[in-house]
Amino acid sequence: MRQFTWIFALCMLVSIISCGEEESPSDGELSNAPNYEVYVLMSASMAGFSRFAAIDNDDIKEKSQEETPFTFAYIKGTDVEMVFGTGPTKETALSNPFSTKGSLDFVDQQTLLASIGVDASMIKTVVIEATCRDHTGGMNAFTNANFVIQKKEFDAIPTSYSHPDDNEKIKQLKETGRLEIIDGDKELMPGITAHFMGGHMPGCQFLSVNTEDGLVVLAGDGLYTYENLKYNVVCPYNVGVDEQKSSYERIRKVLGESDQLLVPGHDMEVFRRFPKVADRVVQIKR
Repeated sequence: MRQFTWIFALCMLVSIISCGEEESPSDGELSNAPNYEVYVLMSASMAGFSRFAAIDNDDIKEKSQEETPFTFAYIKGTDVEMVFGTGPTKETALSNPFSTKGSLDFVDQQTLLASIGVDASMIKTVVIEATCRDHTGGMNAFTNANFVIQKKEFDAIPTSYSHPDDNEKIKQLKETGRLEIIDGDKELMPGITAHFMGGHMPGCQFLSVNTEDGLVVLAGDGLYTYENLKYNVVCPYNVGVDEQKSSYERIRKVLGESDQLLVPGHDMEVFRRFPKVADRVVQIKR
């Protein structure tokens, strides 16, 4: 009987040790969370934006010559259709005071989504990443959606780069009960989390989305290009250099060490790095 007791105890010990050695989810993976598909769509591109503070770096000098894409993201899952950002309208894009050349090739949000079989009127949730005019102008495309905004961003309206028409639309959304104001990080759906960012605007936010390839980070307007994060170089449009660098730290904390599934808000590299599924549309995957 005593021998059996010792054998049983030894088996229990081995079992406990084995459980402790099980692999935990790697960086960028969420256990037991649904997997979503993530697409990035380009409404327009325009030359003339400076996306970096002055720095003597050949990579940044070369990147600064590229046109700047204006994008938004579509997230698809079982019974979930969500948009991150809205992109601009043609009018709000052209009204941007920081463009110097009107090389605008615009395609509206409904047309872009239809190219991958999506009806914009069926979108139920739109996350407002920031109130810059090139990220809120397209709100009218999503006629049946509820919208999500950070409290600091809503309280700051009118913000530095917002458009009066967009500001009025956001206020109307609140009055009609279609605007959810969140304060800090919040899980919007299982596997989809909005993260407060700040930096570029008072209440910028980014999104992390679980996919079968890992955690996609949609950085939105708070991170213009891969180089901004790689070299810790801020863009010229921000509420403060220290605040923007802190926002990059928030992204890195969620993202982990690999930038493979990172999507900046204004970088043509996104459309070279990820597989094309339609004209001006890529799917974010390895």
